[in-house]
Amino acid sequence: MSPKLDAPIIIIGNGGSGSTLLDRTLNAHPSIEMLGEMKYLAPDAWIAFNGADANTTLRNLGQHFDSDPSLEARIKSSPVTFRNLLIRLEREEMSRRASLMRELIAEWFCLNTLRARIWGFKEITNNGARQWDCYDLMFPAATWVHVVRHPLDWLFSGARLSGQQLSKETVPSLLKTWIDTVEMSRQRRRTKRYFEIKYEALCANPEGALGPLFADLGETWHDECQYALQRQWGDRSHRAPLTGEIIEAVLATDGLGHLMNECGYSLGDRPPMPKSNQPPSAKLKLLAKGGFKLRGHFYREIGRCWEIDLSDTTIAGELSAVADDIGFWERSPLRLFESGKPLGPPHALHYQIRRDGGGKYSHWQNRLLFSTSDNSNPNRNGQIYSFDLQADFEALK
Repeated sequence: MSPKLDAPIIIIGNGGSGSTLLDRTLNAHPSIEMLGEMKYLAPDAWIAFNGADANTTLRNLGQHFDSDPSLEARIKSSPVTFRNLLIRLEREEMSRRASLMRELIAEWFCLNTLRARIWGFKEITNNGARQWDCYDLMFPAATWVHVVRHPLDWLFSGARLSGQQLSKETVPSLLKTWIDTVEMSRQRRRTKRYFEIKYEALCANPEGALGPLFADLGETWHDECQYALQRQWGDRSHRAPLTGEIIEAVLATDGLGHLMNECGYSLGDRPPMPKSNQPPSAKLKLLAKGGFKLRGHFYREIGRCWEIDLSDTTIAGELSAVADDIGFWERSPLRLFESGKPLGPPHALHYQIRRDGGGKYSHWQNRLLFSTSDNSNPNRNGQIYSFDLQADFEALK
């Protein structure tokens, strides 16, 4: 069943507010497929087409006169009737254009091939540069999900994304961006399909934070969503204590305190800075007979394909040196096992793993992409996954 074209999930909010984490968490749900960030494709295309000189609004004017012989006399005698006719023609034309734009987007992104019931995308940092009208025309049944983050925590992400250093000079403009974007995003409340999700709540209690959204979509929480939350998405912004000058700039920002209170934030509840220099996670366990047992969570990549990042393991260098890559399509000697039984074939094309599953896998660069023998969830099927390299494993310790 193809997803409803006019009813996507649209994630909005500030860049660096956790929108990628939310996007990947929703994408992990088997009934949802998120396309990533659209970068204002829809409104920019809408503006471009509507800016053309060709006037198509009056395209069907003759049909109205042909079907209603008395129309000419009525518009000549009543300016109100004439205005209502123009309004009707404009409404019909906007509906036609919106339908064409939806079909174009569906064809461009191959939405008819999606296995998910619901689709969506990100459209973050809309601080007034683009209005919402065209979205309402193209996606009249869209569900709007606004992710908001504590502004004092967001400052670090905002500075990194804008290429600035935090200082008493840059903080006011950054916080003004936070204020403008939150206010702009909250305009979507009038659609009655608006959900505001706090980044902090998403991290602390994702099932509770997303519960109302899933209920509105006719879905329930799925365990696979949890796996996406256990992974770092994108670059981590450097954190440091805020200086007294920066705190003074924060306190002097007009409108910040009021909006923070509306969002349930205060200056005293800034989330703690994340720990740095964390050691690599132990994803491999050396087996007595050689080989390694894979540990930790496997993340659904696309379709029937699961992945595990091998770049933070103790033998990451050795693994990447023998991995398949462009020009070395079948270099990796890695053999993957499911509870002792070999999976395969190896070196599978990634689209085949995603589409067919059945045990196909690929040791590609710093990742292992694989499928289970019965296309079940490797986190829950009770099977043990291990590999060997047909090498001297003692040398790889």
